[in-house]
Amino acid sequence: MEIFKAKNGILIEFNSSNIKIINNIISSTKDFPFIVGYKINAESIILCGLESIVKLIKEKTSLPLIYDHQKYGTDNPEISGEGMIEKIKKVGVDAIVILPLAGSETLKRIIKICNKFGLLVIVRGDLPNKGYFNDEGGYIASDSQQKIYLDAASLGVSYFLMSCNRLERIKIYCHQLESIVGKLNIFLTAINSIECTNLPDACSQIKQNNVYAIFDKEFDNPTEYINFLKTFWESFQNKLELIKK
Repeated sequence: MEIFKAKNGILIEFNSSNIKIINNIISSTKDFPFIVGYKINAESIILCGLESIVKLIKEKTSLPLIYDHQKYGTDNPEISGEGMIEKIKKVGVDAIVILPLAGSETLKRIIKICNKFGLLVIVRGDLPNKGYFNDEGGYIASDSQQKIYLDAASLGVSYFLMSCNRLERIKIYCHQLESIVGKLNIFLTAINSIECTNLPDACSQIKQNNVYAIFDKEFDNPTEYINFLKTFWESFQNKLELIKK
């Protein structure tokens, strides 16, 4: 399933539940050719309601809409099951981010149901925050996320969300995942982290794939927001070596 037209671009994430702000962001950005879609998260849904906020966005733009439940797939397979997925698709969501820490059976079940209803699956593994993995003092085994990505790829998933401040891990993931599904579609968070300077140098495979950066800046002044967005896009292109120097 392919829903993103551009090979590279920016996915705008809404961190606000303010309807006016969301309206202004969409109106100001929907016609930029480098904007590939929008992402809503749990806060927006809790405060505004999934159906209401999706309707608002879909009235403004035809670009793909991703729902990041933060973190879908960590619960009982029945809770993450068919009824929920059907409702999410029915209101107009195009893709859903899952982090299946509940296990491989939950991953299989969600992917199967999403395929049934035509909802694109984007699988997340690593989180950018320090203290996530057990070797950082956290609770998650350092190789468990690798297994999540590989299991997802073996089930046909080619869309992945990864944290740019863990480039050494991305390098491993790209090599392994490409051998399973071919070209990848990668959404990157933490693009401005100190670890992320020149992506091709750090990960030679990255340019071979479709790569998108997630822009999650809080809305303040509309003019400043647009200027920051354009600067962010230029910086991302430079990091991917898309701009000839």
